[in-house]
Amino acid sequence: MKKLPMLLFALALCLVLTACGGGNSSNSGVTLADFNRIETGMTRNEVIEILGRGTEISRVDMGLGSEFVTVMYSWDGRGSLGANMSVTFQGGNVISKAQFGLR
Repeated sequence: MKKLPMLLFALALCLVLTACGGGNSSNSGVTLADFNRIETGMTRNEVIEILGRGTEISRVDMGLGSEFVTVMYSWDGRGSLGANMSVTFQGGNVISKAQFGLR
C-alpha cells in the first residue's frame, strides 16, 4: 500500500507533462470523437486500432507482476494550440484517459 501514493504521483506528473506537449490546429492528430471512443477496460491493441501507436511517456513497474505495470501514452491532437490526449494502461488495459483542447 505504501507504493500506491508513488504510483498516483507518477500518474499525476505524467498528466501535467502531457498537457505541455505538442498538438496543433491542422488536420493531423486525434480528435475529440477519437477520444470519446476509448473506454475503460479496452486493450492496448484496441486503442492502437483507433488512435495509432502514440508515444510512451511513462512506465511504472514495481516488480509485482505484469498486471501491475502502468504505462501512459500520449497523442497530439486536432483542436486548439497544444491539443493532446493521453491514455493510461495497467496490466495492458485502459484505466484512465485525459484530453486537452481536442475538437
